Amino acid sequence: MKHSFCIIALICASFTLFGLNCIGSVSVAKASQLNFETDTQNTLYDYAQQSGTTGVSVLIKQEHARHIMTTGIANIETQQALTPDTRFHIASLTKMFTAVMVLHLVETGKLNLDDKFIDILGDPFDGRLDNYKDSTIKMALAHSSGMVDFVNNGFDMAAMRKKDSLWTPYEALEFALDEPSTHKAGTAHSYSSTGYILLGEVVRKITGKQDFNAILDELVFSKADMHDTYFPNGKRPRAKNLARGYQMSVGYTRKLTDVTDIEWGEGLADGGLVSTLLDIEKFLNALIIDKTLISQDMLDIMMGVDDTSAYENGGGRGLMVLNYNAAANQDKKPLLYGHTGHYIGYRSLAYINPENGDMVILLANGEFFPMHRFLQDIGIMSPFVQEDDNEGAQHQQ
Repeated sequence: MKHSFCIIALICASFTLFGLNCIGSVSVAKASQLNFETDTQNTLYDYAQQSGTTGVSVLIKQEHARHIMTTGIANIETQQALTPDTRFHIASLTKMFTAVMVLHLVETGKLNLDDKFIDILGDPFDGRLDNYKDSTIKMALAHSSGMVDFVNNGFDMAAMRKKDSLWTPYEALEFALDEPSTHKAGTAHSYSSTGYILLGEVVRKITGKQDFNAILDELVFSKADMHDTYFPNGKRPRAKNLARGYQMSVGYTRKLTDVTDIEWGEGLADGGLVSTLLDIEKFLNALIIDKTLISQDMLDIMMGVDDTSAYENGGGRGLMVLNYNAAANQDKKPLLYGHTGHYIGYRSLAYINPENGDMVILLANGEFFPMHRFLQDIGIMSPFVQEDDNEGAQHQQ
């Protein structure tokens, strides 16, 4: 991997970066800005090398500065460079988009948060999906339904064995059947992509449309001026500007395998979207700052930390909250709202400060890049109670 960085944009000024203050003359501010940039470049490269990550793109934005940095490449075979327009599988960042679709239906009176799945979809599982009959829309959004996560219940390995299989929602959910729930519905937090697949099916049922791309184009893409985000739905060949995803083998060889063409659930509402740094930036601005996607009332529901959420990583309904843990956040870093994602061969992260629009977006075409440690090292995130050695343990999380 080449030791190279591309700085696409940099505006120097006096600034505050996620709670890191730069004060004094303009020249001091510029020097501090450059020091941050150099340190961030070095940290990005070091973690990419250590984790065997082929390429990483990062966007960091403050009130008066916007940086886009890359290290590595998009395609080993062609040596294609990473750019702000390079597309990546964004995995569970998709859940933010699914939540927007759901809350739009709530806002327009077509759905209630307390509605149960069984009352909308019936029971296609014949009683085999534990907690399904008691689970509501709100529980699924907040990961409190207790329905077992299909991804970590054999789906990931099955997807790698059936590389050319485009999984339907109900085929994927078969991996959650006949398994005990993690807890009584609505009483605790347990991350589960199962609920988000069901939320997608509710959206299809109520709208009468099967194509998520068409639904999102109306509700999100057109409003946010997004042109590079989509569900690929198994289309081949891949788009030329899609970064190839690579998996690092365990052992001394550290061999990279191209896993881009494994069908991992590209049409599923829990983690199937492809996007870019610039499109995700537009989405976060439209959702959180401009509020053009859903109303403030719906946004408050989406951002509100559910009372079942794990204390070390607050979670709303479609959003996670960075720096939520007060015990770890001794330096009072601001709360950032967004999501993380893990897809075979890819990592993703996107967070924004609703107070001033500061944001960080990270996309990688290697699945073991330590995103949280990177954010800690560059001063954006407070130390986690649990270190992220196992960040790559759960796909689409």
